Amino acid sequence: MKNSNFEMNLFPLLVNPYFDDVENRAMTPLSHLREFNTSWELYFDLPLVDKKDIKISFNENMVSVEAKLKETYFEEKGKILKFEYFKKSLSIPGKINDKKIKAKFQNGVLKIKIPKKITYQAIKID
Repeated sequence: MKNSNFEMNLFPLLVNPYFDDVENRAMTPLSHLREFNTSWELYFDLPLVDKKDIKISFNENMVSVEAKLKETYFEEKGKILKFEYFKKSLSIPGKINDKKIKAKFQNGVLKIKIPKKITYQAIKID
């Protein structure tokens, strides 16, 4: 059952939900998906990123976000790892209206509003 503020756990929807891509130096950003009656809202935490360095792409119902870091990030897990950008792809659980998608980046958070594709069909009454 859907309500106007239904929130989903993204883990089943992610392409690579658990691991950063060490080989390609990409970190998986934290994200959040909210579903409303007529749209979805996606939120991505992208600290250390400039707006000009964010790329958003859509392929049918797959959304991909890639963002270059202003500073190289190092993490120690027995060795030093170097990350240069964030990258994440996920699937939207329904048809989207790709002509009315809007995105806003503020205070390190990317918000993407994706309208649902709603189709109506007239029903003839006999």
